[in-house]
Amino acid sequence: MSSRELAWRASSAVAARLGPRRRLAAPSWSGQWPNSLRRLVETNGQAFVSDAERIAAGELELWGRRLETDPHALEWARDPFGGGADRKPLWELNRQQHLFPLAAGALLADRPDWARLCSDQILAWIEQRPRRSWESGYEAAHVLVAWAWTLPLVSHVLSDEERSRIGAAYAELTAFALERPSRYSSANNHRLAELAGLLGATAAGVELEWEPLWAELEREVAHQTYADGGSREQAGGYFLYVLEILWVAGVFARASGRSLGGLPERLEAMVGWLEAVARVDGEPPFFGDDAEDRLLRVEYFEPRRAATIAGRVRALLAGELTLLPAPVRPASRSLLLPESGLAVFRAGPAARVAVDVGELGFGSLAAHGHADALSLLLDVDCEELLRDSGTCAYAPPSSREPYRATAAHNTVVVDGRSQAEPTGPHIWGRRFTTKVEAHRLGDEFDHVRASHDGYRPVSHARSVSFLKPGLIVVLDRLRGPSEFEATLIWQLAAGASRWLLAVASQPRARRAEGDGPCSPRYTWCMEAPRSTWSTRGHDVVFATVVSLEGEPPRPILRSGEATTVELGALRLVERWQGAAVQVER
Repeated sequence: MSSRELAWRASSAVAARLGPRRRLAAPSWSGQWPNSLRRLVETNGQAFVSDAERIAAGELELWGRRLETDPHALEWARDPFGGGADRKPLWELNRQQHLFPLAAGALLADRPDWARLCSDQILAWIEQRPRRSWESGYEAAHVLVAWAWTLPLVSHVLSDEERSRIGAAYAELTAFALERPSRYSSANNHRLAELAGLLGATAAGVELEWEPLWAELEREVAHQTYADGGSREQAGGYFLYVLEILWVAGVFARASGRSLGGLPERLEAMVGWLEAVARVDGEPPFFGDDAEDRLLRVEYFEPRRAATIAGRVRALLAGELTLLPAPVRPASRSLLLPESGLAVFRAGPAARVAVDVGELGFGSLAAHGHADALSLLLDVDCEELLRDSGTCAYAPPSSREPYRATAAHNTVVVDGRSQAEPTGPHIWGRRFTTKVEAHRLGDEFDHVRASHDGYRPVSHARSVSFLKPGLIVVLDRLRGPSEFEATLIWQLAAGASRWLLAVASQPRARRAEGDGPCSPRYTWCMEAPRSTWSTRGHDVVFATVVSLEGEPPRPILRSGEATTVELGALRLVERWQGAAVQVER
């Protein structure tokens, strides 16, 4: 960290002990937001009733894990999973994202008892979680959003004293979020969520200036995304989180009669990026971390769906506020996005090959990136064949590291090293750079060749060719001044055949079958099939053939300055410099 950041963190710690410098009046809950929110729920929300019934009965859910609770005696200070090094489950519970669907169900079903339960849970949270226990301005912002979407729907059941108590707590939370901004290396998606929370407080009637907050939101999203719309965090799950944060902020603006300013241009780019890289159900390639962070869980018991978020953003851009999902718009065109670092090859909309040719992550921490340079994912009709490792959990390190190290991804490991060096659970020290060297997109085949320097002085270049409709050829070349061990890793989805692919190498490699880390959702830490090929040399070449149409042909590999792979009547020649691979049929 820079000396300026260290000084800022020290002064922030002192300020936290001294208490708030700014006192804010309670929100008025007047203006356009409350009425707009009610119309939004009444127009779009019948599914809320069934969810509200389950929540009122004490059923909650985190990452697909069902929690049975006493809804009249929730323990806000207790880890819902029973404790441990990872505090994220406790934070998720305290974001209170079940309150909005409960309140919406109460409105639609005319259930004052559910509205009363909402209010009682908020009052209990205020009692159990005093200011000294608040985690950060970032977590406070989630509460501001949850209450802004909940309280206008249930305020009619509050007494004057209760309304005053909740209003005072809301004002204090707003001041806390205002005085605890995420800055410097922490100013990633956290800052965007904080700004959305403060904009929500402003829409609710807290006397803050809207324009400076909105202007900062526009600056931050421009800083955190590429011009092509991709996220600099290099993590598909956090791209969706940011897109939803911006949608929530946009709803606060539109419902309050305010302009979206320059935000639509960024939203268009982001939705365009998502639609360009998504598989047929709308989901992006999930490289990097994914903790399924949400700012607003409308469908509380449903997994997060990219197409739903994108559809709501599309409606917002068209001037419509809606909670309804929208049809998926699957792409069928292959593309290379060199800025955000992603190559996506397709044979129609069903088969998708995604190659990570991007940087490690955003800013000095690269907090949510993985050491996955040149990794490849493959899916057909939403079925994963070659998978990513996922995230598992953020703590302890024994759970965190195996899922973000290079060995957990579909690429090559040299001497057991990772392409980047972790120095903390969300901090990378030594990191890699990548370079796209050649590419070609066409009707018959797509190709990209890229390299990275994460193993310097050993170099690694990867050539990926998708010979349509169903053959993928991956060539890896590693060269160094002295002998090293190279291990090619392919991670298969559970149930996928280990004979989906065939590998040849020079020098000849030994094959090993086993299992590798696999986390389909946050806190789901398990294993799935993994195949590896290991060899030693100072000039190593692997040739992998993946078939989508039956058993793959066995590659015949010849390597010198150029690499030639023969697949029956088909031959590929990769010269490792200049133009793209040559395909001879």
